[in-house]
Amino acid sequence: MKKYSVGFIGYGNMAQAITSALANPVCARMLKDFGYKIKIAVADPDEEKLKTAPLSFGRTTNNSALVEACDVIFIAVKPQVAKSVLENLDFTNKIVFSIMASVPIRAIDEITSGKAKAIVRVMPNLNAKIGSAYTTFCVNKNDDEIIRLAVALLSSFGDVKQLKESQMNVSTGLSGSGPAFVFKFINAYYNNAIKNGINKKTALEMALGTIIGSAITVQHQAESGDVDIENLVKSVCSKGGTTIQGVNFLDDNNFEDVVSGAIDKAIARAEEMSKEYENR
Repeated sequence: MKKYSVGFIGYGNMAQAITSALANPVCARMLKDFGYKIKIAVADPDEEKLKTAPLSFGRTTNNSALVEACDVIFIAVKPQVAKSVLENLDFTNKIVFSIMASVPIRAIDEITSGKAKAIVRVMPNLNAKIGSAYTTFCVNKNDDEIIRLAVALLSSFGDVKQLKESQMNVSTGLSGSGPAFVFKFINAYYNNAIKNGINKKTALEMALGTIIGSAITVQHQAESGDVDIENLVKSVCSKGGTTIQGVNFLDDNNFEDVVSGAIDKAIARAEEMSKEYENR
């Protein structure tokens, strides 16, 4: 059994979500299956925020003390303050995980003075709060142990996929920003139901039941073979029926192009942020 002390610099919303997942007994059993046992520590200048951390966590306002005490360090601060927060910290032989959006590995390596044992760039999403994130990562070393550790830790709060770094900004637009786009879609269903006389509780049940069930249908099709979403759409439509009227309206208003355009905008901004960070 390999033991790791895992420290978080910054104890904001995402760090709280991740540490909560890692501290869950179910996660402890999963990590044991991977051959790992972990201890968690968090650092943040806000003492009131630290008081909300579980008593089992190490807690400090001293980033240097946290880095010295831990084998694995999660950088969970905003990119614009990273340099000032992390400078003068000794990351020698530490495994560094960064959840800073759009900050490339090269920049993380520079911030940590090039001394880290390995750097893992991570793109989680908001759904980590309920253990249902889709998280992507890339690593600067093709090291089986580092990759295995990354998969073990990141699997604690949802599905995880290793990508090339060149794909990480795409992931930022798709899965990182994606929950907001899905929430907007849910909101449209929900508000329409209310507008048409359905009470709020039932409106939400109808929206979620329809959307979740449809997603599971696509998932089941994917498990049995190639996904053909267009055919699924056709299977709901009948000539002269209700569904085709709505689908035609979506097509006439370029619904899929609008959604794809929103993702493209998010990806483009992720690319801009990466370049802005590299030029600092």
